[in-house]
Amino acid sequence: MTGASSKRRSRGPVHAGPMWVVFLALMGMWLLVPVLIRDNLGQDAVPYLVAGDLVRDQPHEVYASQHGDLFDLRPTFAQRFCELSPPDTDCGTVNVAFVSLPQVLPLTVVLAALGGQGGVLAMRLAAAACLVGGMLVLWRRLSGCSPRAPALLVTTTFLLTPFVMVPLSLAQTSPIMFVSAALGVSRSDRLGRSVGTSLVWMLSIVIKLFPGVLVLVLVRQRRWRLIALAAASFAVLTVAFLAIGPPSLFGDFLHTSVLLGEKSAANPYNGSVDALMYAVSPNLATASTSSIGSVVKLLGAGGLWWWAARDADDDVQWAYGWLVVMLIVPFLWWHYLWVAIAFIGVAVAAKADADRWLPALPAAALVALPLGVINSRGSSAPVPQALLLLLVIIGGGWAIRSGMVGQPTPETASDPAPA
Repeated sequence: MTGASSKRRSRGPVHAGPMWVVFLALMGMWLLVPVLIRDNLGQDAVPYLVAGDLVRDQPHEVYASQHGDLFDLRPTFAQRFCELSPPDTDCGTVNVAFVSLPQVLPLTVVLAALGGQGGVLAMRLAAAACLVGGMLVLWRRLSGCSPRAPALLVTTTFLLTPFVMVPLSLAQTSPIMFVSAALGVSRSDRLGRSVGTSLVWMLSIVIKLFPGVLVLVLVRQRRWRLIALAAASFAVLTVAFLAIGPPSLFGDFLHTSVLLGEKSAANPYNGSVDALMYAVSPNLATASTSSIGSVVKLLGAGGLWWWAARDADDDVQWAYGWLVVMLIVPFLWWHYLWVAIAFIGVAVAAKADADRWLPALPAAALVALPLGVINSRGSSAPVPQALLLLLVIIGGGWAIRSGMVGQPTPETASDPAPA
């Protein structure tokens, strides 16, 4: 193992006192949001329910995107989307395609059995649980590092609340990326923890695909158990899928993904690097989304990670890996930047003088606040989103490389590699 495992270098996490009570109250409010908005359209959940309905009887309709457009769907999928949406839904303007890997379809069958409202509520509750779980992990990492840490974490949580509304309203799956980045890998030395860590990562792969690139970080750290467990659970889902759907859906997924990637830069909600280039010049975006451009982005992300994090704490390597992989994603929605919050928290926690850098968390939440409000109202600011991502990636990489945050301290640098 090249980095080091994170260890608490001061008193343990705070699980008492007024700040802990306020923090728990905010977490309870986050968990209550899915129930309070249960009658609203969960735009990103409904495609999973539709796919679960169609996979056994009409599998050729599962990947319904036409011409590389997320919102231009084949009639069968679009009609079922409308049937599972609230009665006042303007289906023609909010229909969205199913784009996850076929391995997630066995899970969508279970969700579809809950019906439109039940399935959406289940996905919103899962998203809320991931956000709360990630914040609890950050609290465990940081609350004991100084007397002012609990108050700063509560401030951060309060400022992040508008940000919470975006993935919960949409019933998005991106919160699983946040909890994976916050969890890290250093506590996966035991089998039970390895199973949980690997399962969260594997689910993010079958939902989003691109997190699979993070296997390179695990190979670098020689975390073979995590890789094996994730591969085993991926194989189980593959077998489960083949029991309910035809192998042809793998080809449908690849075809749809290629078309969507080619048209992604023009999407008005997209805050990716490709979209930023499109805002400068459509020709730049075309070059960026080409096969050569994709390879260049992948090599650039890998080179940036190597420069910044190769000698860092293992959890920082993992969280920064989550961050730089966003450079290669064709679609980067605002709620994906929850990963940046996880990275900042993990990087600060890795420092012996974490108290000095703790204000970075509420500062990041404050910067995210206006963008969170804009997106929670159904609008977007893709260029500022892309610029903010680049700022965190470059600034965070520089901070790690310069030893400001995320570097292992002497007592952790000699930790043995896990089995």
